[in-house]
Amino acid sequence: AALLFMNAGTGAHNMVYRRGDGTIGWVEPQRAAASSAPTSAPTSASTQ
Repeated sequence: AALLFMNAGTGAHNMVYRRGDGTIGWVEPQRAAASSAPTSAPTSASTQ
C-alpha cells in the first residue's frame, strides 16, 4: 500500500509506502540545485 500526498511544508508531492519486509519507506523528490545541473554547454578548445 502507498499514500501519495502534497507536503504542506515544501509543496512537493511525497509518498509513504510499506516495503515487502514490513518497514515503511518514504519518497521525497529532490529539488533541482544549480550545483548539480550543468550551467552551460561544453565548449571546444579550438573553433577555427
